[in-house]
Amino acid sequence: MELHFKRLCKPRRAWLTLALISSLSWAGCTTPSGSLNEGQKTALHELGFTKEEEGWELQLESRMLFAVDDATLSAKDLEAISRVAQTLLAVGIDRLTVEGHTDNTGNEAHNRLLSERRAAAVADALIKRGFAPQNITRRAYGASRPIGDNNTESGRRHNRRAVLIVSSY
Repeated sequence: MELHFKRLCKPRRAWLTLALISSLSWAGCTTPSGSLNEGQKTALHELGFTKEEEGWELQLESRMLFAVDDATLSAKDLEAISRVAQTLLAVGIDRLTVEGHTDNTGNEAHNRLLSERRAAAVADALIKRGFAPQNITRRAYGASRPIGDNNTESGRRHNRRAVLIVSSY
């Protein structure tokens, strides 16, 4: 599902102390429709997003991993989400897709529900940090899109993750 960004110029509060934001002149407006501006791309890159086929993706597995059969976010996870949310909103990116994923332990139905809970946990954290609920799309993939080898504990750990996507069409 492709996301479309609401393109409105919004004044930014002076209390934003992010060096990236304060040093760039584009902080006052979001982009015109059709693409992300260079400042937004820079912010995404600095947060660890990478350009992928669907848009800009942030694999939260590099920052936070879920425990087996769990969708709970730790204080450290919430801190990382806060940083991402603050930066994205400051540069006018206010729409995201959140994907939840699992390893292959458990049956397909259970993994689908668990991945929904993981996506919901991250989406709820983003909403508490300023994202509008209607601007977050949630996707649950269960174990259908592994990035690690499900035959090893390390691989399974990497598969228990959430992914944030900013469409750049």
